[in-house]
Amino acid sequence: MSAAALARLARLSPLATAARRRPSLPSVAAAGVRAMSSWPTDRKYLKSHEWVKVEGSVGTVGITSHAADELGDIVHVELPDMGASVTARTPTGTVESVKATSELYTPVSGTVVEVNEPLTDTPELVNSDALGDGWLWKVELSKPEEMDELMDADTYDKSIGDH
Repeated sequence: MSAAALARLARLSPLATAARRRPSLPSVAAAGVRAMSSWPTDRKYLKSHEWVKVEGSVGTVGITSHAADELGDIVHVELPDMGASVTARTPTGTVESVKATSELYTPVSGTVVEVNEPLTDTPELVNSDALGDGWLWKVELSKPEEMDELMDADTYDKSIGDH
């Protein structure tokens, strides 16, 4: 692990990590009743926990807070190069946490038009705001019809069970 990654890890305390976790709904889960999805409905999801939110012909890609929580404290993110051609459901980057290094998959095919540069110095943004400022890259869609193959929020919610 690099010195920069160790320094970032040192800034993260277990209490700060716990404060970032999504609140659960124990009363709903205990009753065996599923609440409506708590995932944003303005995006689509992969079973591998990546999401894409399309505005016009550009999709913003990230991972869900469920994935970020499962990974633990994220200490490094490797993003694709600007201009890279990416193919749906193929490895496009990696995320390194205190627990493991995992591949990141792109939900849709196209060309990378932007990467979230702040993640280079502050990868913990993925933990603190996975569905917002912790986005990973943006891709100009080459096959918009691939969006139809992705899960909506309710289907994603059911795929991961109670969270």
